[in-house]
Amino acid sequence: MFRSNASKIGRVVVGTLLVGLIAGVAAAEIIEIRNGVVLGVHGNILTVRGPEGVKQFAVPEDFRFNMDGRMLSVYDLKAGMPIAAKITTTETAVDMTTTEVKQAKVIHTIGTAFAVKTTDGKTMKFSSKDIEKRRIVIHKDGKQISPYDLKKGDNISAIVVTELPPQIITDTEIQAFVAMPPQPRPVMVAKVQRTPPPPPAPRQLPKTASRLPWLGLAGLISLALGAGLTLRRVIAG
Repeated sequence: MFRSNASKIGRVVVGTLLVGLIAGVAAAEIIEIRNGVVLGVHGNILTVRGPEGVKQFAVPEDFRFNMDGRMLSVYDLKAGMPIAAKITTTETAVDMTTTEVKQAKVIHTIGTAFAVKTTDGKTMKFSSKDIEKRRIVIHKDGKQISPYDLKKGDNISAIVVTELPPQIITDTEIQAFVAMPPQPRPVMVAKVQRTPPPPPAPRQLPKTASRLPWLGLAGLISLALGAGLTLRRVIAG
């Protein structure tokens, strides 16, 4: 009985492992890049333009590209490099949207989000959510640049690769996009210098007071002294 249960448990474990291995193999995907060009690299996220369009996917850490006899990892790749390879990855390639911007002017930037105005009068806004998901590449003059490098007033011609197309916005919407909350003005607090209170004024006698009580007291003292001298003479005589 015990051996029977043990054998059943063993078959369940082996079966589970086989299902897991089959699921793992099924989840893997072979991505073939033919006549591709590297558009950008964010970590191990590779963006490539090929005959099938622009795609983005994760490259395994141990994968090496044969670039004219040099074995390079994904971290060694640069924008503009030609590339051809077969990559086995567990992540499905994402079809990206390529937006070519010619003679456009950067009208505003907020963090990694930015808006440009093209020569045909269209205003396009690129969301910062793309950069947060590492799904944005700005390819300018054959080099990959960061959205942080863009400044208001820059005239650019670039290829912007995003997961979703850019949003076309109106002048009213761009004003709302440009508007920033006002910064609170610092409150100036004046220092109040406290001076010690003046000493109390000497107490003055009321105007109705006079020196008569003092004269009366002096007279009483003189009478007492005179009476004392008279009594002394009487006793002495």
